Amino acid sequence: MPKRATRTTKTTSLGDSMATSGKEALGGLEGGITALTAGIWEIFHEHPNVGGVLTGGLGIGAAMTIGVAEIVAGVAAGYLGYRIFAYGETFTEAIEKTIEFREGKLSKEEL
Repeated sequence: MPKRATRTTKTTSLGDSMATSGKEALGGLEGGITALTAGIWEIFHEHPNVGGVLTGGLGIGAAMTIGVAEIVAGVAAGYLGYRIFAYGETFTEAIEKTIEFREGKLSKEEL
């Protein structure tokens, strides 16, 4: 008996096409979020006082939620945000400097 020739056809399932379009959509979304955060960073880097006020407000909101001294938490969060935006410090560097500032160990040159 002769062998029958078989044809293979490539079919794309609905799930494959949805996964492909989903990846494209997420890639576009990621690019948009990256552009948005880069723009926000530039604004706060040019105007660190705005970033400090915003992070201070977030600090007060968080302090009110958990019930600690709102003013101290707000000032510390505002100063932390200011250091990040004004000097480009990392989060941990800014925390260290904020703690030193609060304890009075930060020199005038580092302010």
